[in-house]
Amino acid sequence: MYRDNLEAFLLWYPNVGEAIRAHDAALHRLAAVCNIAFRRLLEVGDFTAAVIEADAMATQKGISIEQTRGAVPAEEWPRLLAEYVINNVRTLPEHYTTATYWRHAAPIILRVRDAASLRQEFDKLDRIGEEVLQAAENAEKTLVAVRLDYTRRFGLPPVPLASHTDPGEM
Repeated sequence: MYRDNLEAFLLWYPNVGEAIRAHDAALHRLAAVCNIAFRRLLEVGDFTAAVIEADAMATQKGISIEQTRGAVPAEEWPRLLAEYVINNVRTLPEHYTTATYWRHAAPIILRVRDAASLRQEFDKLDRIGEEVLQAAENAEKTLVAVRLDYTRRFGLPPVPLASHTDPGEM
């Protein structure tokens, strides 16, 4: 049922469909680049060395790597940290078991984004990430224009898009 409504909507507003397709295509490119960067990250010695350095620093500060990992198996630990690097995570919410560790380890491990062995992958990842952001902003502007058109044509009160809704207002 929703698909039928979407198809009818896109017939009336083909520019929305174009914006959605551009956004989705950019997301697919980003996912592909993230996967490539993730695999490369796990292959290169720069990342492994950074994890070893960060783990040693954490141990010196009295941070238990075992407790930090929580339910994450030891063999998955580098993959989790690689995910943080791919996503350029600077801080984690305090309820994460890895938050205390990451607060100290992030500056060490995130440096690999600038390592010569990985710079090309992360430059591309950052560039495609910007394309996704631009596509999302364009899709939002296109949908806002449709909403404004409906507001004017049908005398409807404006309703903010979800991205502009303050969670406290719900």
